[in-house]
Amino acid sequence: MKPLKFHPYAEEELFGGADFYNHRVSGLGDDFFSIVQEACKEIQKDPPRRPLRKDGTRKVKGRRFPYLLIYRDEPFRILIVAVAHGARRPNYWRSRL
Repeated sequence: MKPLKFHPYAEEELFGGADFYNHRVSGLGDDFFSIVQEACKEIQKDPPRRPLRKDGTRKVKGRRFPYLLIYRDEPFRILIVAVAHGARRPNYWRSRL
């Protein structure tokens, strides 16, 4: 199984999302974090499972929360490029490629 690495801004998005949800309802951010971790494990099990997009990325929608994990399947690792809200600022993360 390839190691999984978060782009520094994607890591900020992950923790920012968890903080946002924890401030709304106690423990909700922890649920968000756990769901992202589950999605990461799914990606690691079968990285090419999702369709390859024109920019060389793939995406997974997390369950229960409106977030997408955008990732690149690289030769020696999987890079999470963004933990992006599905309805806000589409493709803002492209400069990270």
